[in-house]
Amino acid sequence: MAGTSLIGLGISGLNASQLALSTTGHNVTNASTPGFSRQRVTLTSQEGATGINSGNGVRAVDVSRTTDQLLSKQIRTDTSSAGDVRSFLDGAGQLDNLLANETTGLAPGLGAFFGAVAAASAEPTSIPARRLVLTQAQGLATRFHALYDRLEEQTTTATGQLSVSAAHVTALAQGIADVNGAITRAGSSTQLPNDLLDKRDELLRQLAEEVQTNVVTQRDGQLSVFVGNGVGLVVGSTARSLLVTDGGNSLALRGGGPDTRLDDTVRGGRIGGLQRLRHAVLETAFNSLGRIAHVVSQTVNNQLRQGIDLAGNAGAALFAGINTVPAVAARVTRVSGDGKADLSVVIDNASAITASDYDLSFSGPSNNDFQIQRKSDSAIVYRGNVSGVFPQTAAFDGLRLTFAAGTFKTGDRFTLQPTRHGAREIDTVLSAPESLALASPLRTAAAYGNRGTGRVDGADVLDITQSAFARAGTLTPPLLIRFTSPTTYDVLDGADPLRPVPLTPPLTGLPFVAGVANALLPADPGERIALSDGAKAGRLASAPVILTTAQIAAGVVPGNGYLAEALTFAITDPLTGRVTTSAVTTSAASSAAAVANSINGVRGVSARATSRVTLSNATLSNATLSASSNATVVIDGEAFTGAALANLGTLADSINARAALQGAGISARSDGTQLLLTDARGADLTILLKGASGDGLQLHDEAGSTLLLQGAGPGSAATIAGNIDRSAGYDFSTGGPYDLALSVDNGPTVLLTPTGTYGDGAQLVLGLQAQLDASAIGPGKVTVSIDGAGYVSLTGTSVGEGASLAVAGAPAGSPLALALGIVDSAATGADTYQGTTVGGQLAVALGSGVQLSATPAAPGGSLFSAAPQARSAFLGYQVRLSGAPATGDQFGVTYNSNGSSDNRNALALATLQTAPLIGSGQATFADGYAELVQYVGSKTSAARVDADAADSVVQQSTALRDGLAGVNLDEEAANLLRFQQAYTASARVVSTARELFNSLLGIFN
Repeated sequence: MAGTSLIGLGISGLNASQLALSTTGHNVTNASTPGFSRQRVTLTSQEGATGINSGNGVRAVDVSRTTDQLLSKQIRTDTSSAGDVRSFLDGAGQLDNLLANETTGLAPGLGAFFGAVAAASAEPTSIPARRLVLTQAQGLATRFHALYDRLEEQTTTATGQLSVSAAHVTALAQGIADVNGAITRAGSSTQLPNDLLDKRDELLRQLAEEVQTNVVTQRDGQLSVFVGNGVGLVVGSTARSLLVTDGGNSLALRGGGPDTRLDDTVRGGRIGGLQRLRHAVLETAFNSLGRIAHVVSQTVNNQLRQGIDLAGNAGAALFAGINTVPAVAARVTRVSGDGKADLSVVIDNASAITASDYDLSFSGPSNNDFQIQRKSDSAIVYRGNVSGVFPQTAAFDGLRLTFAAGTFKTGDRFTLQPTRHGAREIDTVLSAPESLALASPLRTAAAYGNRGTGRVDGADVLDITQSAFARAGTLTPPLLIRFTSPTTYDVLDGADPLRPVPLTPPLTGLPFVAGVANALLPADPGERIALSDGAKAGRLASAPVILTTAQIAAGVVPGNGYLAEALTFAITDPLTGRVTTSAVTTSAASSAAAVANSINGVRGVSARATSRVTLSNATLSNATLSASSNATVVIDGEAFTGAALANLGTLADSINARAALQGAGISARSDGTQLLLTDARGADLTILLKGASGDGLQLHDEAGSTLLLQGAGPGSAATIAGNIDRSAGYDFSTGGPYDLALSVDNGPTVLLTPTGTYGDGAQLVLGLQAQLDASAIGPGKVTVSIDGAGYVSLTGTSVGEGASLAVAGAPAGSPLALALGIVDSAATGADTYQGTTVGGQLAVALGSGVQLSATPAAPGGSLFSAAPQARSAFLGYQVRLSGAPATGDQFGVTYNSNGSSDNRNALALATLQTAPLIGSGQATFADGYAELVQYVGSKTSAARVDADAADSVVQQSTALRDGLAGVNLDEEAANLLRFQQAYTASARVVSTARELFNSLLGIFN
């Protein structure tokens, strides 16, 4: 039977208790060591060999850490979040205090400047008031500068803190790599180096304070640490360095190859918070302040340029221009790529710009394909291709990017910062108070005798660089606005007030809506107007058309002569540069109104049609127009006779009083010498005249062509024609005599016997006409004629109710009928009208990027030529009118000479304070700044809440970890007593074994 050595059992107990006491002592001494995990000894009994045994004592299996890797990871995560919000809060709180402070903020400066402008508007000739405006303008610029400098200081501080944190990250990463190596060297399959593991965990926790990490355990016990989007900071025993690049705008890892840019992928920890502070708060503050500065500079300068100063000179700028050569170049920064590029960003419309940076990237498929992405919302605002023909521009969000030169390739990237330095660049450039342009250069007046209630609400200069203001102290030309109806008006060149003429391009037939404010002039500088420049557009026919009473009753009218044509609109998309086309095909004889309706369905295009014709030199019954005349004038189916024809003025009044014509948009205006007939809708104008042979009506089109309409008497002459074609040779000697019995106007019958031989039709006409004139009928009573085909006709020339002509003695088949083709017949005259139809003209407004071309069905007969020229109708100013003008009402627009005491431009300047000028009409200056203050305040407030929550979470997770792995001195004290007692007991076992052994020796001795 095998036995167990009692002394061996005691010694094993001594060894186990000693190890437990040492481990407990190690715990006690490291109770305050950061990251230390309580260690414990794992004991197991040693089994006996074989047979009956009581065991071989105790064996220490392991000394292990009391830890939980999930808790450790949670602590790192919570620590990273807390470090992020705390570093963010520190910077955001400072900025919040700066912007919201009534002393250091921008709001007081804005209020003081516009308050000075309001005071100057009350005393526009006061030099002290004007000087105060200049002083407050400089004060406003100084506030912008001070805010910019404070933001720069915070940015520099944040960059310095980033550098410190980056250096700390580098040191910690190296420390982790070193511990990884030490663990590999010290570790074994049976025992891990606990203190090294604790040290590594503590380094990882400290690293989490600086940046969010992802930790991966390797098979050999080492850890790899990744940052950003999975970029290795520590891999095994190799560490990389974290660097701050681009002046703090980016981060990169260096070591083991080319530097790896991290850009905006780093999150968490102090570094993540500082990055958020820079990008989400400081950059937003820079851009928002810069945008406000740009809008203030540009809008104030633009308004001042629309006015005149005390000397009557055009207004000068108060603030420095926002598009200086250094400024436009500084707005572009290369991010990647090594090609040469000359790029610049011009602010065309400060009110339309955003407070965002932009990313310009050449992303393929070709080297020259690029896109521009707005960073604030990731929207693609432009796509294009660099053609290589420089300069090339791309317009978006009120900005214009210019490619002046360069070569590009896929992968090139640039950052566009249009507003980053705006608060630094604003400054005043005007020093003379008398040069402040507080007066308006425009003066408006209503004509004396206007019958309507129309009133001018204001006249605003939009662009004083236009030709209308090219001559100092003069408006070129002065305007006359004349209402052709209560709902239509013309804008005319009023240089000669007695004879105003259309502008070029003409602004005629424009629509007016009564009862609301109407802008009377074109407002879009980029809009161009193409006029119907075809050979027949708005032109009179070369000869009048003769129509009978029956035809008139059946609705037959002369045509306008227009031929069909195809109109093509090429539309260039401003975002992509892609060109699309829209086609409009007109039908023959289509009215200008109908064509305009078709054109108005095309995107980016609008058309208006107007028809005009002038009546003059009217004589009725061989005298001036009079109420006793028997003539009839028919205008678009409406007949005017008697008193309506007393004179041109009476006729104009009659036309304007006719409800049917009013409903059709037709109106008339007469100066006593001429009558202008207008169809504001552009429908055809048809004019017919019936009257005595001496009655006449002269028509004029806008090209200067004329056409005379004449009466044919109350009844037109009767005509009897032959129907046989005898193109040559007439012999009345063969088979004769030929008797012809004629009766004119129901008079006695006269017998005529034609004689002679005629070689052709012309000789026949002469011979017969001579015989008729020599007969009892009398000269001039009957006219003989023959057409080119040899058809003979006899026409009674007298006029009147009973005009008639009768032929007898020429029955069918008789020799005379065979000779002349005339058989027995009679004819009675009928009333006829002479008339014409004037087609309308078109003015086609083409939006930016729209081109018009035309393909006429036949040359010379269409509304448009093949390539109509489009011209801008923008005058550089605007006139607003409201009320209800009457037909004939007139309003004048002239230069405001000697208007130094005028304050209208000062009032307009003061209204900028409350005008929604920021963000394409979304906010005022104060609103824009308040939005920035609110944004920073909300970020700061949220960060405070987040920081408190993050601290609480860290405390909770740390408490959980300490509860599990922390050293409890009371517990360890109890363990010391327990293990000491165990040690003493084991020593007693050894002592007992020794006594037994000594007893045995005594027995044997």
